[in-house]
Formats: sequence, structure tokens, C-alpha cells
Amino acid sequence: LLRIHLRCLSDPPHHALMRDAVVANPAGEHNDGIKPFLLGSSGGGFASLCLAWLIGEDATALAMNPQTDFFRYFPSPVARYLQVCYGLPRTPEAQQDLEERGVITNVQGLDFSKPRVLVLQNMFDAHHLAHHFRFLSASGDLQHGTTGHDHGIDWMVAPWGFGHQR
Repeated sequence: LLRIHLRCLSDPPHHALMRDAVVANPAGEHNDGIKPFLLGSSGGGFASLCLAWLIGEDATALAMNPQTDFFRYFPSPVARYLQVCYGLPRTPEAQQDLEERGVITNVQGLDFSKPRVLVLQNMFDAHHLAHHFRFLSASGDLQHGTTGHDHGIDWMVAPWGFGHQR
């Protein structure tokens, strides 16, 4: 019988929930010494990266085609999220407002040297390559099987279908 403790987060409606999940079960207080493995794609990949950073050395994250900067996602869903969850318009001030509330909107500047993180990026997902992945690899030519390690993150780019396959 497998003894697995499972929590699922995917495109959460309120990123403060991620912070609350960590506070409810802080690093080092996992049942039977279990260390969390966080898995997600797209917005769920963003959540897994945020949680890995918040938890620290006990965390392992696998993020596929993750969003890494909330405000670089498509304008319409960002505007809808800001309005529904926070009552904010999509303006430059909205990002500052969220950051003052402790909401992580961008993982690109975070130090991932403590958690173990692997990012798998589809080389045919043009939007995510241009807006969410380039902080890891500034090289212009990402070929099949390109790998690297930047910002404490191991990464690999390969062809996993066309577009934003999740």
C-alpha cells in the first residue's frame, strides 16, 4: 500500500492560496518525513514553481511549459483574473498592488538554489518560449534536446507536440 499525501493545485483562482497551503504545512513538518513533489503545467507549472520556492530545500518541482511572469500571459485572461479575484484593472499599478499583498506574479527573479527544479519546455510553444522561458536561456536557437542549468533550475527544451501541449 502506497502512503502518498497528495495536494493538487492547477491554475488556482487566488495565488494567496499557495502561500496559505505552505503556511498550513510548512517545510520540515511533513508527515513521516515526506518531502513534496510538485508537478504542474502552464499555470499549474507556475504554482509548482512558486510552492517549490516557498517550501525551499524539501521541495522538488517538475514544471512543464510553465508561465513564469503572470503579466506576460495573454492580456484577456490576465485582466479577467485581476478583476474577478482582486477587483483591479489591468494596469502597471496592479502588479505593484499584488506584490504589496504578497502575491507572487513573477518567478523569474527568484532564487531556486534550494529546491530541486526541472522545467520541460515544448520547443513548438512559441508564446511560452518568447515570454516565459527566455530568462533561462537567452540563446536564440533552442534545438531538440537542448538542456541547461540557470537560476538554480535544470531545464530541457524538446518537441512535445505543436503549440501549448499540456
